[in-house]
Amino acid sequence: MKVNVLLSLITAFFIVGFSLFYIFAVNITRLLMTEQTYRKGELIAKSESRLIETFLEYTVNSLLFLSRDFSIASEKEPMQEVLNEYIRDWEETPVVGVARFDSEGHILFTANNIGVSDNRLTEFVFSDRDYFVWASEASEGEFYFGNPFIPRVGITKHGYMIPLSTPVFSDGEFDGVLLVLVSLSEMTKVFISDLHVSPNHRVFLFYSDGTVLISYPENENITGVNVLEYISENSYPESENTLSLLEGLIESNDPGKLDLILPFGEKQPARFLVSHFPVVYDGEHWSLVVAVPESDINTELHTLKTLKIFMLSFCIFMVLALSLVSVLIIRISRKNAYFNGLKDGKNGKN
Repeated sequence: MKVNVLLSLITAFFIVGFSLFYIFAVNITRLLMTEQTYRKGELIAKSESRLIETFLEYTVNSLLFLSRDFSIASEKEPMQEVLNEYIRDWEETPVVGVARFDSEGHILFTANNIGVSDNRLTEFVFSDRDYFVWASEASEGEFYFGNPFIPRVGITKHGYMIPLSTPVFSDGEFDGVLLVLVSLSEMTKVFISDLHVSPNHRVFLFYSDGTVLISYPENENITGVNVLEYISENSYPESENTLSLLEGLIESNDPGKLDLILPFGEKQPARFLVSHFPVVYDGEHWSLVVAVPESDINTELHTLKTLKIFMLSFCIFMVLALSLVSVLIIRISRKNAYFNGLKDGKNGKN
């Protein structure tokens, strides 16, 4: 009887022990998966931000170099061929167009790498555009990052563009503007679309004022929209906290990680694990954000839980089986000892 109680206690001890170990293992696994997700997102955000910075540097340098070309500065006929050759060199990159304006804002020549020709361009005066106004007051060798916009004519199918402009001088006098257009959708294809963090991850590139330059997978509702204003106008539980944290993220020049409730999940809003890294070039400050929905971790964790439950059940089964075998062995041993005792007693009487 005492042996049976002891075996029952040992069995119960192992079952409770395995159960506690299972709970501990699940919690540790969740923590490790969360940290791994943050780390992976941080590494990807860092590498891609560096690539974008390098791309911007090359684009600006090429723009400044082109602005000093003799044919560009002197408005000679070879200018069109110079622009055509320039844009061919940027084929299959986010640089999709280039244009040369005169000092009054009229387009003299233009070229793009998608074969679009729009005769209406010569009918417009662009002297009121921010990139032209800035360049008309700038010095030689300076350049301007404009706010993202959708062209009304010309290259329109590529959606939002970032204008990069620099002034052109002839004989020391302002003679117009040289403009390069960078397509945000092409930036997404080149830098973002091939990334894999999780099945339903999101990638955002925020401008310094919170404008969404890139949203992947593409979300037409927020691309080109100020994310802070968007969340403020579409409030939800914890949106105030999200706004506060996002403001800090966008203003920060440091990498980091956050746990945010964002209105961009399949079932909006949803909790995301966010890793962010700054994109900084010549005073321009953007933020590249990699966001993984918590549901992706839960899905992966559910698979691991199923495996661990199977392992736990197997361990409990083995403990019960060993306990049962132990009980049977003890009972058989006792029975054999009992019969051996009877046999020895009968032999003694004889």
